[in-house]
Amino acid sequence: MEESSETYSEILAPTTTISTTTTMGSTDYKAEWRGGREGGGGGGEGGLAVKEGMEEGGGMEEKPKVTMETAEGLNLRRSVSLLGAISFTVGSMIGSGIFISPTAVLRNTKSVGLNLVVWTLGGVISLFGSFTVAELACRVPRHGGSYTYLKEAFGSWLAFVYAWTHILIISPSSLAVKCLTFSRYLVTMLPPCGLPPLAVSVTAVTLIVTLYVVNVTSNVLSVRTNVVFLFTKVIALVIIIVGGLVVLIKGDNMDSELGTGFAGTSDSPASIASSFYFVMWAYGGWDNANSIVEEVKNPSRNVPVASIAGVLMVTVIYVLTNVSYLAVMSTDQMLSSDTVAVTWGNAVLGTGLAAFIVPLCVMTSTAGSANSGMFVVPRVTFAAARDGNFPEVFSYLHVDTRIPLLSVSLVIALGMVYASASDVMKLISVTGSANWFFYFLISVSLLLIRYRQPTEEVHVPFKQPLPGVIFFMLVSLSLVVVPLTEGVDFPLYFTLSFYLVGLLVFLVARLLRDRTNCCDGLVTFLQLLMRMGPPAHLVTTTTTSTTSPTP
Repeated sequence: MEESSETYSEILAPTTTISTTTTMGSTDYKAEWRGGREGGGGGGEGGLAVKEGMEEGGGMEEKPKVTMETAEGLNLRRSVSLLGAISFTVGSMIGSGIFISPTAVLRNTKSVGLNLVVWTLGGVISLFGSFTVAELACRVPRHGGSYTYLKEAFGSWLAFVYAWTHILIISPSSLAVKCLTFSRYLVTMLPPCGLPPLAVSVTAVTLIVTLYVVNVTSNVLSVRTNVVFLFTKVIALVIIIVGGLVVLIKGDNMDSELGTGFAGTSDSPASIASSFYFVMWAYGGWDNANSIVEEVKNPSRNVPVASIAGVLMVTVIYVLTNVSYLAVMSTDQMLSSDTVAVTWGNAVLGTGLAAFIVPLCVMTSTAGSANSGMFVVPRVTFAAARDGNFPEVFSYLHVDTRIPLLSVSLVIALGMVYASASDVMKLISVTGSANWFFYFLISVSLLLIRYRQPTEEVHVPFKQPLPGVIFFMLVSLSLVVVPLTEGVDFPLYFTLSFYLVGLLVFLVARLLRDRTNCCDGLVTFLQLLMRMGPPAHLVTTTTTSTTSPTP
């Protein structure tokens, strides 16, 4: 065995047997990559072996060895069917938004008519967005979704800024909002004394940890759990829709203001744009299937179908759910309610039955959406790490489940931090402008990729018409610019500052790349602890760049 002083990433070459030993405390950890060409000692296959070795020094006993080996490099498994992909699209979209956004949308639009128009337009915008990412999924069929498209079109610097923002702010805050909503509805099921504010955050953290266990156990368990949540939440919203329509047809509710139309409509462009933020928050997740392309069966067909079918289904459900709310409650009742679904349930089902059924339905819905996000978001982290735009260890996969275990762990850790915040609306406002700025850039990415990658040179089963691309681009840009007409607020300052910090981190990381191996010991320790190995892509890349031809 030949010793090597290369950095940790350089021990991956499968055409040699290379080892590196790192001492942490009193223990020596050895990471070893075994491999060989066909006919050689490796039999044409490579494997990662991470061992706890013995300390140097004569007469010392050998310590127990912990060994992990992957005979062919670690690859993601295609375990997500069409139904599973739809469950991640619809499951991500139907979460906390439809239960907390209606009040904020009505407050900003100030009329029943414009409120319903905004909810409908939200579905139309999401549909054009799903058309855009459906074509991108066909042209760039790799994990990471928006991150991958930005990298393909603009390069690593912008992709890193997106990953930086998405991984550290947008995704964990979204997870926190869903779990906090779960906690708040749980409180309504308890005796009048309820729970103290701290207990609400603790409950949210408990849900995050529970979903973490589900998602690191196996992909199959996560997908099946998501499908169960999908059917449960759709049934819950159908109950709300049918109940409201029955009240509307009977004409029993004299407080309903559905007939007032556009009376009192807001004349503030910024206020209307803010209402779109809350609506699009509820529709968020229409592009999630694109982030798991490499784990979806027959992705060129199933990913576009899942995105488009999911958006159409959710649009119909959301519009009818808002009609049901407004058929049962007056605008004043909606504006004064923190839990609009419970207020609806008390009016239609009675306080006894509603006090149990409605919160349970909402909790199931938000937990299912959180589960979808916890499956999808780590794949963005995985893609960024695999490309070298995030610490490489976050792309390592568990040797048995092939799950990016450390990436999932990062998401839940940040989610628990955000769950300590109690102001849900502020979290939504902070992430709104960041989301739409990147959606604008993604639509630009499609045009650039089309130009560089003509359709005749690649199989593209779905193509978004050019007017649709331009429409989505302009809408995305307007949702960033219009709110600025009433001044710059804290969320925008925060978002811009975070972008600049991310760009600075990218530049510093590039300067320090390959100049230090200070974290090699930590990486080896994490591999031992979590039983992880590098994905096959990294093994192949390292082989190409670090090994010389055999004479």
